[in-house]
Amino acid sequence: MIINATTITNEVSVILQTLYDYTVIAIHYLPVIKPYFVGIMEYLKPILVPVVPVYVTYKLALKFLDKKKLVKELLTTYRDLEFFYALEKEHVELHKLYINKSMKNTARDNVRNAENKVLSINNTPAKLKIKIANLEELDKKLQFPKK
Repeated sequence: MIINATTITNEVSVILQTLYDYTVIAIHYLPVIKPYFVGIMEYLKPILVPVVPVYVTYKLALKFLDKKKLVKELLTTYRDLEFFYALEKEHVELHKLYINKSMKNTARDNVRNAENKVLSINNTPAKLKIKIANLEELDKKLQFPKK
């Protein structure tokens, strides 16, 4: 089933009408409040029926756009990490060429000790490739439907 704004609007309208009907039935047993409550519901019904579906659609669209934005930002971050791993590899090769030593572990130890930062094992180059592929697939799924 494809969910779009029209479907949501129709579903919310049916729910509101049902809620109104059940409320009127329940109020039937409260004779003192019944005329006032029914009057208020009759007065608000033309306002609520078109406004609620639009509001729900708006909230769903915002949620969708926020998720898409987060996926894009995470994908960019993973690609930046991938770049920095390639940069580190290039530095290692240059060090090997000029001083016959990679100095990778020395540089990592210096950063760890000086700045108190640790490189996690969750974003190794191999794991990054898998994460990037998964996020690209999710990004394609989050595209707006084409008509």
